[in-house]
Amino acid sequence: MGWGLSLALIICFLPSPKTGFPLHLNGGFVYSPVTADLDGDGKCEIIVAAGGLWAIDGSGVMMDGWPSMQGAIFNSRAAVGNARPGKFLEIAVGRAYWLDDSIRTYLFDTRGDLLSGWPVTIGWVTLR
Repeated sequence: MGWGLSLALIICFLPSPKTGFPLHLNGGFVYSPVTADLDGDGKCEIIVAAGGLWAIDGSGVMMDGWPSMQGAIFNSRAAVGNARPGKFLEIAVGRAYWLDDSIRTYLFDTRGDLLSGWPVTIGWVTLR
């Protein structure tokens, strides 16, 4: 299986486009998608930062609770892992704020909810 991506467009190849794809997202900048089993059904979903944070199942259907922060411009691809104690995955993504030059990391649960205490500021943009 391969993934192709262009601005606000996800295409799933098997080797030809899969039913439900291409999927057009109402997004801005698009970063490479990641895949992970967010709902525990044994099948990977597609997570992509593109004018918000999106989670799509393998049939091209938006997962319940997603997209999150629609319209937000993230400055990194999403990362999926177990960031907190427990058995559930979390999704992390970064965003730069040009008004105060801060760089913030956001952490979401698998339902698209921003976790308590997030975002956190991890640094500042330095222009030279």
